[in-house]
Amino acid sequence: MKRFFRKLAHSIGKRLLWAPRRILYAINGYATLGGLKLPLHEFSKESRALLVRGYYEQAEIEFVERHIPRGAYVVELGASIGVISCHILKTSPEFLLSFEAVGDWAKLARKTVGLNFPNAPYELKEMAIGRIGQKEVRFAFDSQENLGGQVVDGQGEETGRSIITVPAISLSEVNEIHHVPADSWLVMDIEGAEWDLARNQGPALRRYQGIIVECHQVTDEGGHVTPKDILDQFQTHGFSLVDCVEHYTHLVAFLRRDS
Repeated sequence: MKRFFRKLAHSIGKRLLWAPRRILYAINGYATLGGLKLPLHEFSKESRALLVRGYYEQAEIEFVERHIPRGAYVVELGASIGVISCHILKTSPEFLLSFEAVGDWAKLARKTVGLNFPNAPYELKEMAIGRIGQKEVRFAFDSQENLGGQVVDGQGEETGRSIITVPAISLSEVNEIHHVPADSWLVMDIEGAEWDLARNQGPALRRYQGIIVECHQVTDEGGHVTPKDILDQFQTHGFSLVDCVEHYTHLVAFLRRDS
């Protein structure tokens, strides 16, 4: 109970810090929000509302600030529009390697990062995170939002969602191709694809000493896999759960690799 109230107080405190400095429009039309310059007018209505209220990926931002050490090498899976990327860059990483499947969001992410960290050690790849051996995937997302998409199987259309075919790369290939150093840090929000990493890419995960992950409920072989099931699977690869919060329909967790 004490831990709950401590987290609640921390969350309220964070929002109070945002309140006095929420938006200040500059001459060029960009906004300063929570200490970041953002092309707010180019974000979706939903993303703008969450950002202004201080709810946008709040748990992930707090975990990045609390747990990622300064000077770490960080791999980010699911960069979206670059807000989390900026918070990672605030930790002065050795390098930030990001991946985003949707081209329009990747452009926004680069713009967001460029406004705040123009000379940062940063690179963004326009690719989805797939299974070992997958070279491309079908990716479904709502073109009116910037709030995430997911890899979909089969050929059926999904009402109200845009479906594109994009290049894919597994975490194992990320590590190999980009020479990710041992004891790096991993931040991922990949809308359910984290289940495949937890189940099938354990050796690739072991390269990282810390993981911040958003876990979603998924369907696998006709059954439901809960966010807790996914966290349990991560722990079978030698990780311990350090911190976890419920965030609407999913969990955000920080896991550290056992010595």
